[in-house]
Amino acid sequence: MERSYFHLTGFSNGITDIREQFPLLPQEETILIAEELGIKRPKTQRAKVCPCNSLVPNVTLFFLAVTKLVSEAGKVQREK
Repeated sequence: MERSYFHLTGFSNGITDIREQFPLLPQEETILIAEELGIKRPKTQRAKVCPCNSLVPNVTLFFLAVTKLVSEAGKVQREK
């Protein structure tokens, strides 16, 4: 599904850059937001050995740079 979305966005005239697995930074801010909302963040397997740096970085699957919003509409008519 991700691959299909990647290819679909590649054909859009308004998108100038597509980045996959883009990290949400700053990491400290994402930790605070998760704590405020009561969301548990996933931990790596290293948490059992060293809990000091065991949080998995938050990423978004796709980061799209858009130059302009493009809205296209088509009209479907019945043949007479």
